[in-house]
Amino acid sequence: MCKSYNVTVRSRCNVVPAVATPQPSVKKLSNLDVLVCGNRFTKQVFYFNPATSISCRSCVEGLQESDLSHALARYYLLAGRPARCHAVGTHYHINCNDAGVPFLEASTEARFDSWPDGIRRCTTEEQLSPPQPTLVDTDTAALLQVQVTKFGCGGIAIAYAVSEMVVDAHSSFQFFAAWSQVHSSGIANDGFPPMNLSLGPCPLFNLGKLLEARQPPNVNPILHMRSSVKISQLPKGHGPFGTYGRATSFEALSALLWKCITQARALPDQLVTKFTYPISFRNNAQRWETIIPEECFGNAVHVSCLPTKAGGIKSKHISYTANLIHKDVCSISVETVRSTIDWIKIQLEQGNLVGMECDVSGGRDIFIAPLYTFPIYHMDFGFGNPLYYSLVALGDGAAYILPTRDGGRNREISVTLPKIHMKTLINDQLFRTFIKESF
Repeated sequence: MCKSYNVTVRSRCNVVPAVATPQPSVKKLSNLDVLVCGNRFTKQVFYFNPATSISCRSCVEGLQESDLSHALARYYLLAGRPARCHAVGTHYHINCNDAGVPFLEASTEARFDSWPDGIRRCTTEEQLSPPQPTLVDTDTAALLQVQVTKFGCGGIAIAYAVSEMVVDAHSSFQFFAAWSQVHSSGIANDGFPPMNLSLGPCPLFNLGKLLEARQPPNVNPILHMRSSVKISQLPKGHGPFGTYGRATSFEALSALLWKCITQARALPDQLVTKFTYPISFRNNAQRWETIIPEECFGNAVHVSCLPTKAGGIKSKHISYTANLIHKDVCSISVETVRSTIDWIKIQLEQGNLVGMECDVSGGRDIFIAPLYTFPIYHMDFGFGNPLYYSLVALGDGAAYILPTRDGGRNREISVTLPKIHMKTLINDQLFRTFIKESF
């Protein structure tokens, strides 16, 4: 059994933007933000090799006192605080009041080689990320928290917890890339435009206005009804999936995970299982009528939900599941999103709670997010690109498709399941055919 290591927090401080945000400054959350309002935080950890040219202490001081502060001057939204609205149909807005970002400095005796498989099997990962805040007390609930941990070998872990109500994955990596860019002398990272503080604060785009409901709301009921696809209606004899038609790499890998996880869970045939996944609006005229630029900072995604009975997923060829996903992806249009936004507005006006149609604790649904297009392994804080990247405490059935550190078309997947189901999954013959390395 591996030795257990503790992480000790050495200091805490509050980092505010280097340039004060003009007041008053309030960001109204969009209708799609409402879907993730509440205590939902993404917790991520970047591992870096020991610094060679400068001391680890000076690294931490620079990250804390200068670089993070300057990055927040441009992305000031993350230094704000949520406030509950009393208007009908709205849950929260964000006061961009420069309340700050909690910054924790920690250390551990553990080394990157303290575990048989290195940091991929790090047993202290939960302690490397800041404790998840709560949004109950909105006056003190930070939207972003950061923790920098020094390992016994000199390696560094930079972790953060960010509220999903204000940023999606694209914006999360956009901020992290900007922060690393400041630390590495302003050299732009691939995938995002150079950061120039002389440009002033990052424009937040009025997504609350852009993604507002129609007047009056007009929900298309067909968009909320789905039925099983008959085999006779599916295209036959073409593409890599033969009988059931074509699929993109994301759709094929998602189908593999959905099928194998459903089998590992041994779900009853008549039980409905849901596959949920995010679709970005950025530079996507097919999904939204107004072009939302790549640099848009905030939530610009629609989370689609595809329900079907577990029996079909388990008994039919993987291409059947891939084709279900392919058809669902192709069906998402401007009207689909419009209808969703209108439905949210109606529910809120009736006093009903709304949320993502995915149960990440009930053991029946699955959520998959593709992160392989983001420059995860190109974040340089002055001591090289990340050695490893990880997400913390994903939830039962949450999976992320990640790039590999070496790049190329290979992918890594991050999946969270209960121990009993994980054991079944990694021994599944179909799963092992495509996934070469066990979890």
